[in-house]
Amino acid sequence: MYAEQGQFSIPARQLEEAGDLLAASQDQRNAIDAYLRAADFWSGEDSPANAAGSRAKAAELMADCGRLAEAAAVFEDLGVSAEQHSLLSFGAMDHLAKSCLCLLCSGAAGVGEKAEQLAELCGSFKDTDELSLVRSLASATDARDVAAVDAAVSEFERFNNLDDFARRRLHQLRQFVASGGVQLQ
Repeated sequence: MYAEQGQFSIPARQLEEAGDLLAASQDQRNAIDAYLRAADFWSGEDSPANAAGSRAKAAELMADCGRLAEAAAVFEDLGVSAEQHSLLSFGAMDHLAKSCLCLLCSGAAGVGEKAEQLAELCGSFKDTDELSLVRSLASATDARDVAAVDAAVSEFERFNNLDDFARRRLHQLRQFVASGGVQLQ
């Protein structure tokens, strides 16, 4: 009813709350759908920050349920879009780093090169600790060297904090590398 009247913020907020409840009850597929629909409504309300927040929640759930390539694409899109928006540019680096972590966990080839492309495209990602971490992790993953993964994470954590999402992805990456590159679920 609100959407028919052009008031998109109310259904967007309700869908986001529904997504939160669904995620809490472990119904990730429906939570992802609710977050993506909320993002569409936020976009209709011309609220890019709220739309990005809903899409980021959806991408995190995608990654948590094994849809790593999809999550990487969403995070990359969020990062590139944020770079071009004055109010969202601060989050661009974080989204791009999450995209690369998802790609590494998925076993995708050429993640180091992809990270370099993203750094050229988005100046906020260039010369960052996050880019250095991704480079080190890509090298360690290619070499199937668990000790190098641990060393890269330890080096990063000397001056930075990892959020829960990054910790889950790094644990997943460590298992992936330890298994010799075989996807574990």
